[in-house]
Amino acid sequence: MYDDREFPDDWRWRAFSPPPGTIIGPVDEIAEGAAKEYRFGFGPAAFRMFVVKKDGGVHGYINSCPHSHAPLNHYEDTFFDESGQYLLCMQHFAVFTPKDGMCVEGPCEGQALDKLTIEVRDGQMVLL
Repeated sequence: MYDDREFPDDWRWRAFSPPPGTIIGPVDEIAEGAAKEYRFGFGPAAFRMFVVKKDGGVHGYINSCPHSHAPLNHYEDTFFDESGQYLLCMQHFAVFTPKDGMCVEGPCEGQALDKLTIEVRDGQMVLL
């Protein structure tokens, strides 16, 4: 198996990553202005990703802060700050824009979450 650091720009090399074309779930299971986490595999090596539904768009990210590589959330499907406008890493309070995953405040300012391409087909979210 390959180590994630050997292929840092390609999520497909991560342990338990689902293959492109995987149906993530129905787009309607995420409310506008909310996010939902999806896991593939088991334990600490599971591939963790989340999908954000914001301003009419659907955006997917690997659930790993660029600063600490820890998951953003402490609680199930809790990714937004109190304002509901930004994604928040609960480890060190880095703030990210939902549309592109850019860190706009905090220890990883100027870096971005690893983006996943999600397409909606017949009401289902598909990982590309």
